[in-house]
Amino acid sequence: MSKFLTVEVEHSHYTRIFTLDHLKKVTLSLTTLVDYQKKAEIKIFFVDDVLDRKELVYTYLVDPLPRAKAGEPQILLTADFDGRYALKLSFSLEGRELNAVSLSLRKYLREKISLSPWLLLFPAVLLLAGAAFFLLRSCPVRSTRESGLIERTVERTVERTVERNVEKTVEPDQASEAAAEPTDTEEPDSGIESGKAAEPAEQPERAVLSEPIERTIYFTPDSTVLTEEARRELSGMVELLNTYREARIEISGHCALFGTEMGRAEISRLRAENTAAYLRSRGWQAETSTLVEGLGGSRPITMDEEEQYLNRRVEITLVPADSGN
Repeated sequence: MSKFLTVEVEHSHYTRIFTLDHLKKVTLSLTTLVDYQKKAEIKIFFVDDVLDRKELVYTYLVDPLPRAKAGEPQILLTADFDGRYALKLSFSLEGRELNAVSLSLRKYLREKISLSPWLLLFPAVLLLAGAAFFLLRSCPVRSTRESGLIERTVERTVERTVERNVEKTVEPDQASEAAAEPTDTEEPDSGIESGKAAEPAEQPERAVLSEPIERTIYFTPDSTVLTEEARRELSGMVELLNTYREARIEISGHCALFGTEMGRAEISRLRAENTAAYLRSRGWQAETSTLVEGLGGSRPITMDEEEQYLNRRVEITLVPADSGN
């Protein structure tokens, strides 16, 4: 699912809490980033990857913090979601509850429904048709035959008006499909003599990948959210992935060489999972097993401190199906 909650600490570090697809309860341990930090600002965001939407849900300031070195003390965040709209958040420090709040996510999860403007014309068309029908009913006519002709003409006019409005509401793809279907009175040209069974159409051969193909996208510091450039790159990859459906797909997340080992592993894993989720949202349909993993900082591209942006990445690799690797 593309909708999830994420937590931000001190305007820099992002960690996904959970996706909003069913009932869940999670407790996260948040730690300070610098020695003797006096306070910590914690923000909860709602994120929709498909619509590229990020909205602030709740902010809580822990002030003051006990005097300690970076990594201590630990602030526990518990998030409890009922699977629909209700979210409960609680914060505790060193076994002492600091704050608890109940929130509704209805405005973030509610789907907006848009109606075609042509559908709004139906009531007006029906009203005009009814008025015309009763007006003609009330007017004197010279003969029963003439009256019947007038009524049939009005009915045909109303039917044609409704049909024209219905045709305008049909999607272009549906209209073209409807035009392509043969009518009951027309038999399609089979191209064979009567009485002989048609041979099944030959299925096109699937594309076979001979050499591995690799693509790389990059992230901003301490973030697991896809950038605009990364989204464009992934959208362009969907056709390639669907072309080589039998290839094995490996999606590996990486990060820069700083922070705690646990933090690097978590960030790299979330980067890989967000990448796979976005590809599926754009139409990728994997037919083989897909490896999605976070490798932390174990496979850096560079050790140069000034070039750490090259390590904040996700690598997508297509491996030939018959490869032994």
